[in-house]
Amino acid sequence: MSGLLEELAYTKGLAEGLLEGAESEAVVRVVKRLLSLSELMAARITEIEAQQKKLNEYVETVDGDLDRLERTAYGISEADGRESRCPSCKEKLVYDADILNRGGEVECPACHHNVLLEAAE
Repeated sequence: MSGLLEELAYTKGLAEGLLEGAESEAVVRVVKRLLSLSELMAARITEIEAQQKKLNEYVETVDGDLDRLERTAYGISEADGRESRCPSCKEKLVYDADILNRGGEVECPACHHNVLLEAAE
């Protein structure tokens, strides 16, 4: 983000230098309006990035909570639990080692692709 703000400050400086000698009042108004709009956009992007960072942290927390809930719901202890990735969507798959004895195939909850766990490891 700092790159955007730096570029905006540099452009604003260039524009102000050009506007000092501008003959047309209309051109001056348009350029000043565009600079003002650019400042508003940069401020809003900064806000959105901060919100996105908070949202990412929240999603990671919820993901950890959901992982613990899935392990509890399916009776998977930390020692018995295994993880793999769906080759299609790269979603994390958590499963019990007993699944390998029952064919080793699970459905990815994200993309519904059937994953053969022996091949995925």
